[in-house]
Amino acid sequence: MKQLNLCVMLMNVYPYSSEIPRLKRVIATLGTFDGVHRGHRKIIKYLVERAQKLNGNSLLVTFDKHPLKVIKDGAGSVENLSAFDEKIAIIESLGVKYTLLIPFTREISQYEPEYFLKKIILDRLEVHEFVIGYDHAFGKGRRGDRNFLIELGKKSGFSVHVVNPVRINNEVVSSTRIRQLLDQGKIQSANEMLGSNYSLNGVVKKGKGMGEKWGVPTANLFLSDDNQKLIPKNGIYAVLVYLGKKRFQGVCYIGTCPTVDGNQREIEIHLHRFQGDLYDRELKIEFIDYIREEKKFENVDVMVSEIEKDKATSIKILSKITGGIHGLEQ
Repeated sequence: MKQLNLCVMLMNVYPYSSEIPRLKRVIATLGTFDGVHRGHRKIIKYLVERAQKLNGNSLLVTFDKHPLKVIKDGAGSVENLSAFDEKIAIIESLGVKYTLLIPFTREISQYEPEYFLKKIILDRLEVHEFVIGYDHAFGKGRRGDRNFLIELGKKSGFSVHVVNPVRINNEVVSSTRIRQLLDQGKIQSANEMLGSNYSLNGVVKKGKGMGEKWGVPTANLFLSDDNQKLIPKNGIYAVLVYLGKKRFQGVCYIGTCPTVDGNQREIEIHLHRFQGDLYDRELKIEFIDYIREEKKFENVDVMVSEIEKDKATSIKILSKITGGIHGLEQ
């Protein structure tokens, strides 16, 4: 199982195969926590508060990959809202003391709920309480629901706290709903549910150079194979771009370049007022707002004219959150 920068984190992250300390008075939660959205954060906040109040140890149990990627063998399965490192970093920032990382396998997916819980957690740790979401379920067939957990707790000596959902505009915050919003280009609503700006990380690679030829140089962003994050709907976006510790305003295009008969989906970013070489540099882009849909224009001149309008729209949107600076920010 791939380990990513665990040694530099303040939080104690233990792969399942390692020797985790025999912790006592554990306040635990269990889940995928993809995206660590506002609903997840409510659960984690309550977990940490309970551990502090009871002078116990907060423990979050999660998986190295999304369970549906294993159950569906990756075919048409769910795309991530957060890369592994991102998820762990957010969990750490919320004050969790210990994280137990489970390598999700097909074998584990067939564990009955009681066997799973005892083998993974209860036989190793002294669990005092479980904190779960309102729709929590685990184990084979998702049979380990809240009622099951409450009954098991009566036999095993732990209590169960169920955290109510977070609602925004009368909608329950969920990873599924956030994916739908991103697929629809509804970035602001997705960001509100996430509690942060949706982002992608990648490395700039040499493209066809057509943007520079047209006077609108772009950086072609290539995502790593292990990222597997959802790419939002095709179209034009206002974005913030991070190059190391420096931040820029920019405009991002996601699509197949139909005006020049392209057939491969690409991610291209134009940084406002940037000069320099970005090849082989790593960029992080945060999606702020959706500007327009992808279009096939009658010719390149019309397309370039529209891109200039997109740049102006992007600057107007981003200036509201960056104090009017449309270039480099330290």
